[in-house]
Amino acid sequence: GVTHTWTNYSDAGGSEGPSIAAYQTVQVTCAVQGFRVADGDTWWYQIASSPWNNAYYASADAFYNNGETSGSLQGTPFVDPAVRTC
Repeated sequence: GVTHTWTNYSDAGGSEGPSIAAYQTVQVTCAVQGFRVADGDTWWYQIASSPWNNAYYASADAFYNNGETSGSLQGTPFVDPAVRTC
C-alpha cells in the first residue's frame, strides 16, 4: 500500500512528506531505529530518491526487506540487513 513519509522518525511526526506509492521503487540511504509501529517494528529508512532527497523517513515495515518485489509482506524481516545503519 501507500507509505507515508515523515521528517522525524523518532515519533513518526514532524512534517509529512510525499507518500511512496504501492510498488514504487525508491533508493534508501540508511536505516535507523525510531518510532515503534503497530507490529513492533522500530526500523525506519532514510529515503534518498527525489523528491524525498534524504529529508524524509519511512517505516521499514512497508518494504519487503528480503529481496522480493511482490507478494505478501507477512513474515518478512523488519529491516534489510544489507542496508547500512545511519
